[in-house]
Order: sequence, then C-alpha cells, then structure tokens
Amino acid sequence: MADADDNRVLFNGSPNNIEAGWNRSYERFHLFHSWSKPENGLWAADEHTDLQKSYRSQLLVSVVLCLLATLAAACTDLIPVPVSEALDVAVRIPTANLREGPGPSHPVASQVSQGTLLKVQGRNSGGDWIQVVHEGQTFWIHADHTDLATERLAGLPVKAIPTPLPDPAPATPTPVSVALTVTGTVVNVRAGPGLDFPVRTQVRQGDQLLPQGLNAAGDWVQVSDPTGGTELLWIYAPLTDLEAHHRAVLPAVAAPALPDTPTPEPTPTVPVAQDVPCPLVWSDEFEEDGLPDSAKWWFDQRPNRWYSDALTYWTKRREANARIEDGRLIIEAHKEDYGGREFTVARLTSKQAWTYGWYEISARLPEGRGVKSAIWMVSNSNPYGSWPGSGEIDIMEFVGYKPGIIHATVHTEAYNHRIGNHQVKRLQIPDASSEFHLYGMEWTESAIKIHVDDTHYYTFENERLQNSSADQRHWPFDHPFHFILTISVGGNWAGTEGVDPDIWPQRMELDYMRVYACKP
Repeated sequence: MADADDNRVLFNGSPNNIEAGWNRSYERFHLFHSWSKPENGLWAADEHTDLQKSYRSQLLVSVVLCLLATLAAACTDLIPVPVSEALDVAVRIPTANLREGPGPSHPVASQVSQGTLLKVQGRNSGGDWIQVVHEGQTFWIHADHTDLATERLAGLPVKAIPTPLPDPAPATPTPVSVALTVTGTVVNVRAGPGLDFPVRTQVRQGDQLLPQGLNAAGDWVQVSDPTGGTELLWIYAPLTDLEAHHRAVLPAVAAPALPDTPTPEPTPTVPVAQDVPCPLVWSDEFEEDGLPDSAKWWFDQRPNRWYSDALTYWTKRREANARIEDGRLIIEAHKEDYGGREFTVARLTSKQAWTYGWYEISARLPEGRGVKSAIWMVSNSNPYGSWPGSGEIDIMEFVGYKPGIIHATVHTEAYNHRIGNHQVKRLQIPDASSEFHLYGMEWTESAIKIHVDDTHYYTFENERLQNSSADQRHWPFDHPFHFILTISVGGNWAGTEGVDPDIWPQRMELDYMRVYACKP
C-alpha cells in the first residue's frame, strides 16, 4: 500500500520476506535498494534514486511484454490462415453441382466428377460455400463436397455473390452433405415416388446417393441422378439407410405429376439396334465442332502429378489435343515441348457413370511405335478402395508396336497385372488403324463380355455367384463406372520398343459412343 504523504511504498512483513518473493521470480533481482524503519508495523522502501526508478521501469516493461507474449500464444489458433493464391481442392463425391451463387437457390451451371481439381477464390459469409474456378469460369460449390480443410476455410476471403437470387427463388431443397447408402441388393431409381413412375436407372447395395428431400408420406427419397444427369430422381426409402441418418434433416418436397400414357414417337436420337434389348440412356454423337461437350466430359490432368517422369503432358481444353471435327471426336498426340515434356496428349473422362447394360463405341485407332490408345472404365466412387480394389474394365487397348492387335481385360484386387494373374485376350483386327470398328461390352450381374464388331472374344465371370468365398476382391463390378478415353506416348508397355520420332501427330477418332441400360 502507498503512504498518502510521501513517495514511499509500504508493505506488510519484513524486507527479507519481500526480497525472498522477488528472488523466486527474478533470481535475486532487488526491487528496492534501501529500507526505512518500521512505521505502524509496516516497512517502507525509499524511492529516491534514479537507479531504483530504472529498476521499476524495467520490471514494468518485462511484465507487459510477458502478458503480450502470453496473449499472442493464446490467440494464435484464432487468427485465420490466409488462403494461398494457388489453393486447389478436389471434389470428394461422385458428382457435384457447380452453381452461379452460394446456395441451392442459385441455378446449377455445371457439374463435376469426383477427383476434379478446382481453384479456390474465396467463400461466402456463412462459410459453407466456396467460390472456385473451373474451365476458366467462376462457380460456387458446397464446401462439404470438397476436401477443403476446415482450418483453410476460415482463412478464405469473403466474396460477393456474383448474381442476384432469382425472384421468386425456386424452392429447391438444401442438399444433405452426408451420402445416402443403398441397402437393397439391386434397386430401381425412378422419375417419381411410386411404382407408376418409369425407371431411370438402377443402383446396387453400397452405392451412395445425394439425398434432396422426402415425399409427403416419407416413404420415398428424392436424390440427385446417380448417373450424373440434372434430373432429380426417387428411390424407395426402406431400401436405403434413411432412418439412420437423414429423416430428421430432409425437407418435404413436392412429387412430380404422374406421367400420362406415353404416345409412341420417333426417337429423336439414334435408333436402338434390334438386337439390343435395352433403351438408349446416354450417347455422344460428336455433332458440334469445337471442344468436347463440357456437360459430358472433363479433361483429367491428374496424370501429370502421378507420372512425373512421363514423356507426355496431359492438357486441358486444348483443341490441338481433343476436339470435335466433321462429326468425330479426335484425341491427338503431338510431338512438342509443353509443360516441360516432349509430347502433348489429352485424357477425357465422362461426367456420367453407369452399371449394367450394353456399351458401344465406334473408333479408329492410331498407329506407330510408341503410341498407345485405350477405351476403358473405372469406378465412379471407389467403394472398395483405390485401384485395383474398385475395379477397372479395359474395353479396348492398343499399342502401336503391335499393329492390328486389340487387347481386352479387367483388373480387380484378386486379378491384376501387378501380381501377373489377370486374364488378357487379344484379337487380330488388321485394319484397326485405317477403318472404324465397333468396340462393345455387355455388362450384367453375372459377367462382362467384350466384343469387336460381331465377334465376342472376352468373358470375365462373377465368381461371387458360384463361389461362397469370393467377394468384391474378385468381382467389384456392382456399382457405376465412368468412361476414360486416352492416347499416350511411351511408358512401360507402349514404349517397350522405343518411340518413333517421325510419326507425329497421331490420333484416335471416335464416330459415336452409346450406352444402353437394362435390368440385369
């Protein structure tokens, strides 16, 4: 306590006790230099030298600095982490909507597939939507549909909404970020909530769907199209895990009107072949010149990271490497320095995915030593883990140093080229590089059968139907797969006999691709 009449500070106790207290904290630092006699049971320290005042000032500064350091350490986790200018995120669900603004009331402008890389620009004020750049355009995507870490989200700058909300705003339900899992073995997905609505596609046990709402009775769930389309479809609730995760958070949504009895009309697309007992559910006829249809395809550049020592650079939206011209899709490899590599190529991945049905592709292949082309399919959601656990189907593979020979195979965890026990079949097609041929696949619950023109030459059977000990390691082909179209240069297989420097450019041409779906 301070004496009211002079500049001395009074303390209870003795100088030794006081000094001992300061010694514990400051290693025998003496706050006061001299002490006066006791007054009323109190000891007084005289403050009459500049040195003593200096000690007090130093002590005050030390205490303040310690407090500031403590506060700074405590607040470190509260300071937002600034976003990197090159921050990329990957889509983590099978198909995600890209919208014109942050929220389900804004129109869907595009869609992206699982694994697509997006450049992050910022977030909305609520922090649940992020602004991204895809194919040169700015969109918004729900943060839960990407692999963006929570701590990075807080550091993103808040962006203004680029477009006003429609007036009145459509009553689109807010999607639930947790996926709905199919529990039935094979389940129809319909155009509306009831058996009177037509079947649009099918899903299998373990497939994951993005729920949007419930019908009034609560027995049907509205979901995003599992094949990647924009139509909202319906699945019977008892054949999903609805009760475990979703019923309390899904909004009620209006059901579409029952369709009238259809009047037969000519199909405006390609007529279905008479020997194919399935309706046409998807096709690309490659009719409009320019880049491939962005609603159906995306350019996959991930191999640039996977294969750092490759000869080729996989480009994005570059017509020299992938374009539609005169009614055909051309995927072309060029010998040129680009991205630090010797060749440029393109890898196209379909935005939609399918399961059982009939697939056909009309194609003409490249030629020459060192080139490879492939038409293949991989899992859209990897329910059994990364390659080869969730499977791969090679409808057609061709290497230029073996002209006129086509290869077909599949890869699973139990059968793949890494362990050397996968089954490969070959077929002689002498004019594969000069003429178009039809490469087809019949995929059912019991087998995968691959054809060229009218010749069936490869079969991979479902062991799970015959062997009780077999599981998804032997047959993972029970969920949607998407197309991949590639042309590449060199590598462990195509480059076995080197690369001819004088044959470039080389191209794979596709006249059309069609998918017919039906019940197993």
